[in-house]
Amino acid sequence: MSTLNLKEMKHGFTACEEVELPRYFKQFNIYENLVVPCGVDSEYTLDLKVGNLKIISAKIINTINGLSIEGQYLTGKKLVLMGYVDVSIYFKPKKKKGCGNEFSNAYVLEKSMSFSTFIVIPNPVCDENIINLRYIIEDGSLAKISENKVLISTTIFIEYDDKKLIKEE
Repeated sequence: MSTLNLKEMKHGFTACEEVELPRYFKQFNIYENLVVPCGVDSEYTLDLKVGNLKIISAKIINTINGLSIEGQYLTGKKLVLMGYVDVSIYFKPKKKKGCGNEFSNAYVLEKSMSFSTFIVIPNPVCDENIINLRYIIEDGSLAKISENKVLISTTIFIEYDDKKLIKEE
């Protein structure tokens, strides 16, 4: 069984910095429609706080070698990932009740948004290797779909680092 190292990437770098382009990565979106809880005022504004990403399962599988229809080189190995992102949704009433900060009167809903994805990884790799992953949560957004439904959407970038050790940033 492999050991998994998961590290969050730093936000904000400038275009003039020399950046090595990632070779083995996946960018994906997870989303969910949510019914507004009964205790929420009819007039509210939304706010979203996205927590950390957690990987609960990582497995290396054998696949075919070749070139995909999209032009991606298939190495014969994939890393299958399953995990979740914790989010907090704040339903803030438009009419402020009493004193306190903007979140003191908010109805807070904690949610774990699960995902599964895969990353094509270099070959040869065996199950005994250390799996080094880096991630960044690029975006988290909310949209009111109807009076009682909200869409939660999060965009994630995960990179498989094929170097032996992840450098400290």
